[in-house]
Amino acid sequence: MQNLEDKFEGLKIHPDFFSEDPEVIKRECNGCGPSGWLSLIVPDKICDIDISHICDLHDYEYYKGSTTQDKINADINFLYNLLKYLSKNINIQKDKKKWHKCRNIAIKYYEAVDRFGFMAFVFAVNQTLDRFTIKNNIKNLLIFEQQKYAEWDDYDNKVIIPKIRNFEKDEDDIL
Repeated sequence: MQNLEDKFEGLKIHPDFFSEDPEVIKRECNGCGPSGWLSLIVPDKICDIDISHICDLHDYEYYKGSTTQDKINADINFLYNLLKYLSKNINIQKDKKKWHKCRNIAIKYYEAVDRFGFMAFVFAVNQTLDRFTIKNNIKNLLIFEQQKYAEWDDYDNKVIIPKIRNFEKDEDDIL
């Protein structure tokens, strides 16, 4: 069983995460996937490695975020943290096949939050805002999402693969 420090070592963590009220963490962070019964469809493990704390960090970044750039940063940090944590728990030199399988699953988790996480982000951001601000935030995020997909007609080749290649170039930083 890993201790708390080992679980979070080397990860990108919001500066307020460890000082936050435990009730806020409990309310805002629910592991992987959406809250409620839908959480059952998104596993908290990749290749038998528990990643629920990585998902909690991502949930917290959504909670603390307020701009489209905050969402983008939270999603990129999520991918970084997944790859970093998986690389610490898989002997990459001995089991390259497992590493590639797990890395590909991590990329799918990233793609899911990048593509479908904007409503969760809007909900997290808008819990304390007035209706007018909420409406404008949703409108701005929807416009951003529409523009993003209009500009990137081949999404995987123009967005995901370059990000992964950047991680592979900086592999020493991740591993």
